[in-house]
Amino acid sequence: MPVSMTLPTMTPHSRNTLLHWCHGIDAGPWTSLAVPERTTYPSHDLTVQLAAAAVLTERVRLWSTIVILPAHDAVDVAKKMASIDVLSGGRLSVGVGVGGREHDYRALGASYKNRWATLDSQVDTMQSVWAGEPPFEGADPVGPPPLQSAGPPLFGSSMGPKSMARAAQWAA
Repeated sequence: MPVSMTLPTMTPHSRNTLLHWCHGIDAGPWTSLAVPERTTYPSHDLTVQLAAAAVLTERVRLWSTIVILPAHDAVDVAKKMASIDVLSGGRLSVGVGVGGREHDYRALGASYKNRWATLDSQVDTMQSVWAGEPPFEGADPVGPPPLQSAGPPLFGSSMGPKSMARAAQWAA
């Protein structure tokens, strides 16, 4: 049975702790390593943790659990996740959702309103960036291109029938 382990991202930890966990997860019975996101919390940044895990592991699949996508710029997230996909050798899966903590949105200057519709639009944006389409007319494409042909698989964090139906439209 595939079993994942989440890094201790939600608690303060040191470089040595991160090294120990990444090496132990990669050497152990785990099939994947997950990193959650919180902004207003004493945790490391999700992208930084995933990038570190990408170079500190060789075998396990990497997961974001989850990127609170509407709190961020979609093109920036697409670029960062494509970079991690390259650094990991194509081992990244990206979980996205709206989250449930308005404080994280406020801390990032993002709107908590209309977050579900924003998520849907941002998923489209990320997929077009990963397909090599420029973010606007006259712009160059955003790189690097991900190693996985259509970009890292996207998974939806959903609770309830409306959000599940929404995620069913785009989630792997």
